[in-house]
Amino acid sequence: MNQEFWPFCLSRLEQELPQQQFNTWIKTLRAEPGGGDESPSISLVAPNRFVLQWVRERYLRRIVELGEEFQGSGFPIELKLPAAGKAPARPTAPRAEAATPTAIAADPAPPAGAGAPPAPAPAPAEPVSVAVERAPRARSPSSEPSSANELAYEKTRLNPDFTFDTLVTGRANDLARAAAMQVAQNPGTSYNPLFVYGGVGLGKTHLVHAIGNAVFRHNPRAVIRYVHVEDYYADVVRAYQQKSFDAFKRYYRSLDMLIIDDIQFFNNKNRTQEEFFHAFNALTEARKQIVITCDTYPKDIQGLEDRLISRFDWGLTVQIEPPELEMRVAILKKKAEALRVAVDDDVAFLIAKNLRSNVRELEGALNKVVAYARFHGRGISL
Repeated sequence: MNQEFWPFCLSRLEQELPQQQFNTWIKTLRAEPGGGDESPSISLVAPNRFVLQWVRERYLRRIVELGEEFQGSGFPIELKLPAAGKAPARPTAPRAEAATPTAIAADPAPPAGAGAPPAPAPAPAEPVSVAVERAPRARSPSSEPSSANELAYEKTRLNPDFTFDTLVTGRANDLARAAAMQVAQNPGTSYNPLFVYGGVGLGKTHLVHAIGNAVFRHNPRAVIRYVHVEDYYADVVRAYQQKSFDAFKRYYRSLDMLIIDDIQFFNNKNRTQEEFFHAFNALTEARKQIVITCDTYPKDIQGLEDRLISRFDWGLTVQIEPPELEMRVAILKKKAEALRVAVDDDVAFLIAKNLRSNVRELEGALNKVVAYARFHGRGISL
């Protein structure tokens, strides 16, 4: 009977816990029934000490309760580490490419924050989000690439690495991702504009690029433009200097989708705000999609005209929050896949536990550890 308990327990916990928590803490446990039918018991083997401690503090009581629910008075449940020399079975994440991770010797690594001299390691991934597709880099995400499609895609200024597939999802960005996917499926009709806000380095840019890439993949004829606010401002200045405002207006009002990043930098740029206001009106009236990112809620932006702020409220405003521990671990594991290195779970948990503010810090810490290990021929382990 104790052999049937763990599948029962997994089924219940999967229903009760967020998917990220279940996959990170519960699914990694391996059950070892014992004691026979007369005095049943069960041992849960954790892959490492960090997981063991976390499960003991947060989930063991619930597991014991499920044991009592499963069999009246319950039975002993033990948490332990794998026997020496016996590695626990653990699920492996699907890889985007069939590349063998770089094996690194099992010497202790420096702390995540330690500096590292330049190393002949591959260039790090883009700083905002984790991009797994690494070879070869295609300019156009269209399923039937052609020179015309590649040229059209290049003009979008989208990053092909930033897709929904490479975005790690958790409670911190679940709502924003759902809204973004809805916009990608129905541009111009669902949530226009889509306003995404959150702190620095939380994946806003990755998310809005994913929208553009999904739309272009579905319709390579769509005229899409990703632009940072500073580049939009530079376009306004250039049009002013060259007296080419008519061409400037025609271009931006001809877009099917405008993705504009870091709108907070529009503050106190009156002429730029004026031009964007008219472009905004023209695009929304033509049912063309606008996607905006910002580091704060629209009404908290300083130096922005009220008429612009009111228009941002026409659509949907969603927030991306700092990632929780389970999501930070998942980000590090996916980043390690992108770098083609094998990183122990203990290392991922340690980095994730100590760096909580944003994704860039996580990726930067892992990049330093990997570069230092490669340069000195040391391992990534505790």
